Amino acid sequence: MRPRATLIFCALVLLVALVPAAASASWTGSAKGSAAAEANSLGSASQPTAALVNGNVTVNWTAPSSGAPPTGYLVRRYDLSGNAQATGPGCSGTIATTNCTESAVPTGTWRYRVTAVRANWRGPESQASASVSVFTARTLTTSAWNLADASAGGSPVNVSDQIAFAADGRTLTTSSPPTSFSTNRYLELDANGPLPTNATPSSATFNMRLAAGGATLTACFYFDVRRASTNAVLATHGSATTPVGCVTGTAQTTFSTALPEVSSTAIANDLRARVYVRRSGGPAPTIDQAALSVVTGLGSFDLYDDELTDRLDGSAEDLTWPLVASGGPTYVSAANWSTSFSTSRYLRLTFPAYVPTAATVSGASFLHRFRRSGGGSACWYLQVLQGTTVIGTHGSATAPISCTSGGSYRTDTVSLPEINTPARANGVVLLLYVRSSTGRRSEHDQANLTVNYAN
Repeated sequence: MRPRATLIFCALVLLVALVPAAASASWTGSAKGSAAAEANSLGSASQPTAALVNGNVTVNWTAPSSGAPPTGYLVRRYDLSGNAQATGPGCSGTIATTNCTESAVPTGTWRYRVTAVRANWRGPESQASASVSVFTARTLTTSAWNLADASAGGSPVNVSDQIAFAADGRTLTTSSPPTSFSTNRYLELDANGPLPTNATPSSATFNMRLAAGGATLTACFYFDVRRASTNAVLATHGSATTPVGCVTGTAQTTFSTALPEVSSTAIANDLRARVYVRRSGGPAPTIDQAALSVVTGLGSFDLYDDELTDRLDGSAEDLTWPLVASGGPTYVSAANWSTSFSTSRYLRLTFPAYVPTAATVSGASFLHRFRRSGGGSACWYLQVLQGTTVIGTHGSATAPISCTSGGSYRTDTVSLPEINTPARANGVVLLLYVRSSTGRRSEHDQANLTVNYAN
């Protein structure tokens, strides 16, 4: 061979040796005798299915229809943007079968892909499964701040919480505030905390609606926002020299103040408003509303007073809505009950709409704590409505849920399986039918609705 040809040949051999072999999902096996070297490849597993079962996600797929048989599979979970997530117990590592169940899956919407493996080789990743949404189980307990009393028969009378709702004809006349602001003289409310943990606030507001105690009088206010659990001040809105608002005369005036400090669900569910009030003189002011509201991606939530204390005259008076919890103030029916049940005599309870519309509702229960007021005994049964449609009845005129006599309260918890959708949970109306063996009134210490749902 000529020297130049030899040189070119050697260069080509060296170049080939330096070029790396391309990686692929295959391997080469050798055969003796007349068998030729044969290249085999790993195929793709089928598009998996993913289903939520008891809070876990079960993933199923089938083996590749062609290529060499895999010895196992890798399962990956992705968010809707295609970002790979850490796969949890049950589907992590190499799976020997064609299914797995991932436990402790975080809340969110996910898709799954499967890759066949053999030794160190990997097949192509499968198509993504259809999306599966994982919810967090939650329990919501809320009171009936909206109460209508038809104990006398005829049209029910609105006897709802005085400061929860604006322009409902119900107002609270406070004790006498000072004529100049004092940090020891205030009205304080702790709000209920109904937000699910994934309902991040985008805005929050404190709504104050009040009027002065006379046509020529003036009432002014400013307020702190605090953590109810620690009493730590988050922000102060207005001051003694520049109040949030003043009103002269007896016309109710609304002041809405944005609360940027309510920046998380934890804060929104732990709120206290301390309202400082002064008046120019004369009778005390009247308050039509003092309530907070929070807007989130899951909806808007009105927050009402779980506890309300009036210290405007320097002494503490508990004005907490009677039906929130046992102890403290109670609600006595407006009139005497008849000695037998009547469908025109009842207490009507409605509740705030707190369940997200996309949630899965698995049932509810109602806790009622009551006693007779006066002699004899008091009995009750319950009707459940969505709007004006009856969807459930518990107890009856001939077989009440319970009766009580003497001075002790009775507490009943009634299961409400008919509350099984967000619409029913958010639109439920409860009618409490009561009778008194001696034609007396009844006294109610607590009325709470608990809803079980997941979102």
